[in-house]
Amino acid sequence: MSGAGKRLGILVRTLGTQGGTERYVHGLVQHLRAQGHQPVVYVERVARPIEGVEVRLLDAAVRGRSARLRALDRAARTIDPAESDLLLGFLRGGRPDLFRAGGGSHLAWMRRFPRPAWDLLGRRGDRVEAELDQAVLSQARVVVANSELCRRDLVEASGVPSEKIALVRNGVDLDRFRPSNEPRPPGPPRVLFLGNGWARKNLDAALAAIALLPEVQLVVGGVEPRSERWRRQATRLGLAGRVQWLQALDRPEEQLRASDLLLLPTRYDPCANVCLEAMACGLPVISTALNGASELLPEPWMAVEDPEDAPALAQAVERALQSPGLGRRCLEAIQPFPARASYARLTELALELALDLALDPAARTPR
Repeated sequence: MSGAGKRLGILVRTLGTQGGTERYVHGLVQHLRAQGHQPVVYVERVARPIEGVEVRLLDAAVRGRSARLRALDRAARTIDPAESDLLLGFLRGGRPDLFRAGGGSHLAWMRRFPRPAWDLLGRRGDRVEAELDQAVLSQARVVVANSELCRRDLVEASGVPSEKIALVRNGVDLDRFRPSNEPRPPGPPRVLFLGNGWARKNLDAALAAIALLPEVQLVVGGVEPRSERWRRQATRLGLAGRVQWLQALDRPEEQLRASDLLLLPTRYDPCANVCLEAMACGLPVISTALNGASELLPEPWMAVEDPEDAPALAQAVERALQSPGLGRRCLEAIQPFPARASYARLTELALELALDLALDPAARTPR
């Protein structure tokens, strides 16, 4: 359908490229501009601006997770619907017309997350986030899931009608994330753990699994304000000399190409982008059945059922490292999912909804 020249609001916490949602939105905004649309980004913080893109800052500068979540929701609710033809939401707050549930169902997340680790994140903050999540899911006209796992959780845990949900899988920038032309230098196997929020991504189990593989080196990258907790754990497990700690990565593709395998034993991820990026770099991935990205892995054993089962994770890592050609098969499996295809499908859904709302303005989500 024709939809050139639409003014599309984009609601996201940060305009940047450090996290999976941030990289997705950054690419989507550039795609929209290339298609002749006018994206307007409503954002709390700008980490990496896009030249020529209009940005509206949302004031949510308060301390404390719960207070910040509510402040961001209030700020997002002040957005005037007349400023755009459609508002696309990428955070749990405000009243978007189309909501991409990149974080899945927060109620499902709370039910699955082990209580000790959940306590680290603050149960009150999770209750507030679940409340805001349910409000957005209820109010949005269209909800986008990025995996079958995500779709099931939205229906079964959050009560979203299945006919309201569209599946749009995450894509990957196949030009940026591609195999290295250089052979890996000799040395012990190099396993990469990469992600923000180490409790949810389950660095605990990754460390425990690597402790069972004495010949393997682990590289840990990402942003984690409580990193000392995991450094102490690595020391207790006797891994102090076998773990390399990195900071936030501007170019994660470099670490992916320099590694032999990605290990992400996540406790819940609707679709972890880093797994798709690793596959695009020709890297085998070991993850869990609670990661929607595992639906794209070429072998079922590459997704361990129980994220807390360190021996099973170690066995899967060892098997992957001893499986010639597995990285190539991962690369082949991800080739049908370029980022531009994901952006195009999401844009198509947005334009269809914008047309429906233009024909029936009274049907637009009330604000």
